[in-house]
Amino acid sequence: MKQRILDHIAGHGPMRFDEYMDVCLYDPEDGFFSAGAVRPGTGGDFVTSPEVSPWFGRILARWARAVRSSDDAILVEVGAGSGSLLAPFLDEEPTWSSVWVVELSSEARSTIVGRVPGVKAVASVEAVPLSAEAVIVANEVLDNLPTRLVERTDGGWVEQRVGVVEAELSLVRQPADEDLGHWCDRHLSRAPTGVVLAAQTAMGEWIVDVLTRFPTAHLCVIDYAADTQTLAQRRRSDIVRTYHRQRSGEDALERPGKTDITVDVNIDVVRTVVEAFGGRLTTLDQRSFLTGLGADEVLTDLAGRSREAAQAGDVMGQLRFRSEGVDLRALLEVPGFGAFTVFLIESSH
Repeated sequence: MKQRILDHIAGHGPMRFDEYMDVCLYDPEDGFFSAGAVRPGTGGDFVTSPEVSPWFGRILARWARAVRSSDDAILVEVGAGSGSLLAPFLDEEPTWSSVWVVELSSEARSTIVGRVPGVKAVASVEAVPLSAEAVIVANEVLDNLPTRLVERTDGGWVEQRVGVVEAELSLVRQPADEDLGHWCDRHLSRAPTGVVLAAQTAMGEWIVDVLTRFPTAHLCVIDYAADTQTLAQRRRSDIVRTYHRQRSGEDALERPGKTDITVDVNIDVVRTVVEAFGGRLTTLDQRSFLTGLGADEVLTDLAGRSREAAQAGDVMGQLRFRSEGVDLRALLEVPGFGAFTVFLIESSH
C-alpha cells in the first residue's frame, strides 16, 4: 500500500489526510478494517468495552428500552465487529421489528451473522431500509471516520496533507481551500493560533445522514472525546494515534494499512452539528451513563451471588460471579473506560 500512496502523490500531489486515512483503514484489498481478521478483542489489535464485559451490551439495552416509543422500531449497530455488544444486548432486549449491523469488513459481517441469529448485515447505513423509528448504537466508531488536519495561523487556516519528503511520507502544509476554511470558522472557532486539530467533516456528515434517514432517531455514540480547548492543549503527536496488537504510539505515516488510525471525537463539533440539525444532545461519561442505568445494582447482585455460591460450595460459580463483577467495574473506571464520552442524540422530523 505504501508504494501505491507514494505513486499517487507523485502523480497528483499531496494527499488530504482524510483520503490517506480512508485508504489505510478501508481499502478493499489492504485496508486495516476492510481486509483480514476482525480487529477488536483480546487477541486483536485493541479491546473495546463489549469485549471487556457482556454487561456493557446488557446495560446499554436498558437505555434502548427506555427511549424507544414503538414496537415497530428497528435496531441498528454501526461498527458491530464480532457481535460482542449485540449478542448480550439482544439477550436483554430481544424484540425489534428488525435488527441491522453496519460493517465495512466482509469478514466481520459473516462473523456476526453466524453469531447472532436473525441479524441482517450491510456495508453502509444507506443500505438499511427506511423506518419510522430507529435506535442506533455506535461504540468507538466516530474516531475512525476519516478526518482532515488543519492549523490556525495568523494568515488563516492551513491544511496538513500527506506528501513526500526525502522519499518518505510526511505531513506538508498547504493553504486550506475556501470550503474547509468556512467549516473551521464555524466548528473550530475556539481553536488558538498555532495548534493542529482534526477537522472532522466526515463525522458531521455521518451524523446528519443518520438523523436525516430516520424520522425518529435515538442515537447512542460512545467514544473517547474532548472539547476544542482540551484538544488544543495536546501535543501534535497525540492528535492522531495508532493502535496495533494492543500497543499505541506508532507514526500514522509509517506503515499504512497495518495499524488502526484514530482521533478523539471533538465534542464541540458534535454539538454544533446536532443543534444545527434541530436535534437534542446530552453528553456524559460512560461511568455516569452505566451507573444511571443500574450498573451499581448489578455489581451488588453479582457480589451477592458470589457469596451464595461460596456458601453452597460452588467454587466455579463463585469465581464466575466475582469475575463478572471485576469486568463490569473495569467499564466504570476513571481514568479508563469509564471516562469515555457518551453522546445521546435525539431527533424527530
